[in-house]
This record gives sequence, structure tokens and C-alpha cells, in this order.
Amino acid sequence: MKLRLHKKMGRFIRRYFRRKILSNYGKGILVDTKNGNLVVDPGDFGVSRSLLENGEYDSRHIDWLKNIIGNSAGSLVFVGAHIGSLLVPLSSYAKTVLGYEADPKNYELLKLNIALNNVKNAHVSNKAIGAKSGRAIVVHNPLNTGNSSILEKTGSEEDVELATLDSELKSFPEERVDLLVMDIEGHELYALKGSIKVLENIKFLDMEFAPEQLAEHNSDPIELLNLVFNYFDYMYILRDTATKFNREDALSYLKKYLNKKGFLINLLFSKKEIPITEK
Repeated sequence: MKLRLHKKMGRFIRRYFRRKILSNYGKGILVDTKNGNLVVDPGDFGVSRSLLENGEYDSRHIDWLKNIIGNSAGSLVFVGAHIGSLLVPLSSYAKTVLGYEADPKNYELLKLNIALNNVKNAHVSNKAIGAKSGRAIVVHNPLNTGNSSILEKTGSEEDVELATLDSELKSFPEERVDLLVMDIEGHELYALKGSIKVLENIKFLDMEFAPEQLAEHNSDPIELLNLVFNYFDYMYILRDTATKFNREDALSYLKKYLNKKGFLINLLFSKKEIPITEK
């Protein structure tokens, strides 16, 4: 979502003064939150702002995922792990956790937060996930660190390794992956094209869906949805309670929002029906 110029300038100014408190050697601010003890970037107006001001981030979404996977999941995979605000609180619900974060600065905080919370079962990598192996350029958003993205090409001193999820999990000893969480700011279609074997075997896919961001990566939202529905039978949207959609209803519902500015929603895909408890 694009900000108006005066609002953007105001955030840049506030970011400058917020980051001044770190001086030359500070890595971030330690906050005690519902998501865990996390080091955050005070100049970030996204996830970090929520953690600093509210003491939590995306709690209902996290609780919903905890309820779905139960207490004995095999493996959880996070593509776009950011600083660990979802990975850390969900890590105790699985045998093994894998995390991929392309942005080196976010990755540094991710490693700190895993150590701070004594998460022993997490294996994280400073890699981008896409449709092929190679190198990728990291594109930063200075006001929202969770909005960092990639371009699948080289030509920058700050490029990172690009891998497919299928190749990454091929050598991983834990075959069972219960949940894949993917939030990579419009690069999802490419990442899913490199995750076909994973999609065939996982139980759940939790994915951010933002048509504007997909368009910035020359991706067709309908192509993405059709690809996902080749492997899953149901889609869920969490509101006051969860709403279930089959393929036809999901496509019909989401098509209404494809041209809506700033539209962004989390979608959960499942191969089996999930019992929904009414509030």
C-alpha cells in the first residue's frame, strides 16, 4: 500500500529519530511481548511497531494456527520468516522448524530472537525461495522491514542465494511437513512453482494474498490461486470465526478484490475440512 507523500516523509523523520537511540552499535530494542522476547527495529512501522506499541503481533492468526496444527506437528516451514514474530511462538508446537529470510538485516534479528527464546528446534537460512536456483537481489522497504522483497537476478553486492523449496527439503531428514507459512511480498507464485513436491505432501498452506504486490512481480493472482487449488480442496479466511470456501466459491470471492487498492489478506488452504468452533 502506497503512502501519501506527507505521511511518508513524517515516517522517515520519526524513523530517523527512533533509530538514533541505537547509536552506531545497537542492533535493536528488546521487547517483552506475547510473541516472545524479541529484538525489533525501532524504525520499522510494520511488525516492530505493533510489538512495541501493543505488545503483540497477529495473535489471533497465531492462535488459529496453533489450534490447527495441534501439539505434535512434524515440521513447520516459514518462507519469509522476517524477525520470527510467528516462527518463535509456533516453534514449540512442532518437532522441527525451518525458516527462510532473504533480507540480511531481518535474518540477523531472526537469529537473535531464536537464541533469546531458547528455540532449539529451528534451522534458519539467509536464502530467498523461488522457482529456480541462483542468486536474487534484495529490495528493501526502509519504513516497513516486513515488506522487503526480491528480484530473481544478480547485479548487486547485496544479492543472496536463491533456492527452490523442493531442493531445500529434499535433503531434510524430516519428511512430514504439516504447515507451510509463506509471506514474501508478491513473490509467492514463483516460490510455489519451486515447491511442487512440498505442496503434494503438506497438510496446510498459510499464505498472504496481495494482488497489488503480485502484480509488481508480474504474477497473475488467478494463476496463483489455481496452482494452489491443484493441491488443496478448501480455503479458510479468519474473521470473528473462520469462513470455509471451496475452489469455486474462493475464486468468486477473491476476484471481487483483485483491483482493490491495498487489499491484503491471509488465506489458509487445507486438504481436509477443518472443524470450526463458533464463538
